[in-house]
Amino acid sequence: AERRGLAQSGVSVRVSRLESAVVARLLVRSRRASVPNEAGARLLPYARALLALEARARVAVDQRSLAVGASGNIAAYLLPDLVRGYTASMRAERVGIEVSTFPNPELVRRLRDRLLDVALTEWMPSDTELRGVPWRHEPLTVIVPPNHPLAAAGTVSFDRLALEPMIGGEPGSGTATLLREAFGEEAAKLQARCSFGSTEGVKRAVMAGLGVSITLRIAVQTEVAAGTLVCLDLAGVRLMKTLHVVQRRADRDAAPAARFAAFLEQQRLPA
Repeated sequence: AERRGLAQSGVSVRVSRLESAVVARLLVRSRRASVPNEAGARLLPYARALLALEARARVAVDQRSLAVGASGNIAAYLLPDLVRGYTASMRAERVGIEVSTFPNPELVRRLRDRLLDVALTEWMPSDTELRGVPWRHEPLTVIVPPNHPLAAAGTVSFDRLALEPMIGGEPGSGTATLLREAFGEEAAKLQARCSFGSTEGVKRAVMAGLGVSITLRIAVQTEVAAGTLVCLDLAGVRLMKTLHVVQRRADRDAAPAARFAAFLEQQRLPA
């Protein structure tokens, strides 16, 4: 009540109406506090999602705001320069861009739920309600610390790499799928011994000598230039990850999302 600037009795009335609507008690009330019961706890994430959707609907009406979601790698290493280029090209029309970062599966869910206007993903979702356009083809590389025995080799065979402790990164990025496509069942030999949840964490772990990893080459350009990491090619195979611009099919012509997607597609790089 204090946060919303309402009388306590007004909040109580609204909660009672909500409980009547869902035909369930939602709070455990006492003199000291009111907390969600089991039913209230189940409803809470849906309520938050509905409020977020309402906020997005209000913003969408004026078409001056854009919600963009991207995987961690895209958001960190590609999106800042692209957003700068887009906003520079749209000086005559001021559009606020809100960028959020989520794992790829969560991006797809949020796009489907209209919490995002455009998603930049590391694989193409199979959802028929979504339309994805291949956007960039980014090479993957093996990274090792500069004092590693393989650092001077330039390339490494799959069998030799399988002997190294592997470090995993952001879940749901599609890298494991690419490895299975390239090496079949043998790819299971590269199962991560530990995972750090993000490319930045992976890079720090490799620098610390905890193991080696496979990541987007663009993500390690700064460290390679500084000499704190070394890139190796996998012998006999070129691992490329295709990035996608994804929208809802029903809304693909809606501005400003359509303009932003068109701008990104103009930046498309060949394989």
